[in-house]
Amino acid sequence: MTIKTQILIGLLSCGWLAPAWSEGEYQIQCDGHPPMEMVMAQYGVNFLLWPPDEQMIMAAGTKFSHLANGDPVTITAFVNGDQLLEDSEDGATFFRFADSGQSEFCGRTSTRPLPEIEVQRYEPDQQKQPS
Repeated sequence: MTIKTQILIGLLSCGWLAPAWSEGEYQIQCDGHPPMEMVMAQYGVNFLLWPPDEQMIMAAGTKFSHLANGDPVTITAFVNGDQLLEDSEDGATFFRFADSGQSEFCGRTSTRPLPEIEVQRYEPDQQKQPS
């Protein structure tokens, strides 16, 4: 089972009965760092996967602001203090690592869809009893 599938199953285990849905995934490549994978799941929950062991860092929701030149920017703040900044005007992507406080320009791939999966709710009383 892939880490992306585990994330989507984890979201459903919180009690949601709808199919697991995601906006997709894309990779971010910043100089001097291994490529990171961003998974955008339902309800505004985002996950950043760090190689090599695909450590998962969560962010809930995004903030909207403007750069000094007036361009709109989307900011995704992760629980470890890192931030992903995306210029909505020209598509430029920057990553601010919490330990350095510096924003670094990063390349990014286009967003790819993730497959929808459906997990059935577990009901112990509906288990088959051995005869």
